Amino acid sequence: MTQVTIKNEGAFENTVRTQINANFDEIYAAVISSLFITDSGSVAAAGSNQGTAASLAYTLNNVTAADGTKGVILPTATTGTVILVYNSVATNGLPIYPATSGTINGGSANAAITIEGKTLAILVATDTTNWAAIFTADT
Repeated sequence: MTQVTIKNEGAFENTVRTQINANFDEIYAAVISSLFITDSGSVAAAGSNQGTAASLAYTLNNVTAADGTKGVILPTATTGTVILVYNSVATNGLPIYPATSGTINGGSANAAITIEGKTLAILVATDTTNWAAIFTADT
């Protein structure tokens, strides 16, 4: 099998992002059916820090009410747990915090990542405190 590397730059990256966002409903349905996700629902972002952020209640979370400061907090990590977070607000970033003492992508303990509006973050617990994340950073 030959590995192909695609360099994401400028117009290409924006075209891909636009296409993914335009087809979110189809992507959402495909993720649910391919991963057999049985628990999905909406969660309203809340608070302004790790202690007051809204708890993520599902494997697939459709987050509403992001305003650039309101956020959500991951559950305590269990190795192999997958959490999907979709920021349904078009124009505002969504902070995602790890559980107390946790990290995301090797960042500082308790530090949030902030995903862009209308994007999906995929988080996987690599052990009992750390999460690996794929996401589009809010700029």
